[in-house]
Amino acid sequence: PGLMLGYLGAPPVARSGWYLTADVAEMAGDGAITYHGRADDMMNAGGVRVSPQEVEAALRRFPGIDDCAVTTVTVKAETSVIAAFYQAAEAPDMAALEAHMAASLATYKRPRLYERCAALPRTATGKINRRALRDGWKARI
Repeated sequence: PGLMLGYLGAPPVARSGWYLTADVAEMAGDGAITYHGRADDMMNAGGVRVSPQEVEAALRRFPGIDDCAVTTVTVKAETSVIAAFYQAAEAPDMAALEAHMAASLATYKRPRLYERCAALPRTATGKINRRALRDGWKARI
């Protein structure tokens, strides 16, 4: 195999020929695999799991959006919403952005708030740091 079989002294990580990770994907009947993101990044919108990558892909298609990240943020006790954090040279026309997102995503998948950022926080490996976005939001409210 091209991958390690496990850690020394630990049980094997493969089950039924598959490696267990936090990645979430589904396989169609024809064998095509659709990647939905990581389980630890998945958002909950009214009890339905939403992939941040799907929302981000729609947001990136809007003209003028240079980079973006979405996550859930708490807006009041026991109420969380999907929030979009984005980088753009100029503030977008919010009505046009909302219309674009409405045409691209189901209502429950659309961000409820948008925040323009000078830069998005990243981990040491260059990935978006969603926890830092949530913590930064929490610190401001």
